[in-house]
Amino acid sequence: MAILGTWRAIGFEPPDPACRSRLDGTASLVTRLLTELQSAIRRHGAAARELLIVVFNLEHGGARVALREQTLAEGYPSLTTVFAEIARACAQDRIGAHQLRCIMFEEDEVRLMLINKSGQPEAYVFPVRPAEVT
Repeated sequence: MAILGTWRAIGFEPPDPACRSRLDGTASLVTRLLTELQSAIRRHGAAARELLIVVFNLEHGGARVALREQTLAEGYPSLTTVFAEIARACAQDRIGAHQLRCIMFEEDEVRLMLINKSGQPEAYVFPVRPAEVT
């Protein structure tokens, strides 16, 4: 699989350590990060079905986005749908923005890779359900 292009998507301040311990702070930081990322991706004219991977490096100020050479299926869920599911899971499981490592966009799933509270790698898998055509 060839990578069509990459770019630095966003500049993002590392989360304040005081916010990491509060659920509301954690949830709002992840939501803020994903909202900024979605805006940056849209500014580049890309959709979720064109993404290969988003790699987070919050300590150094942002994320990198890689586009795929061949887009995924026409009915692939929107960025809004994908990021809402990820934000919901992060809020529910108290996952902070500083724990995120990457999001991989695959044909049948979206995979969120993170470092859990024990310092171990962990994957959250979100099955892809085609968007409904109206």
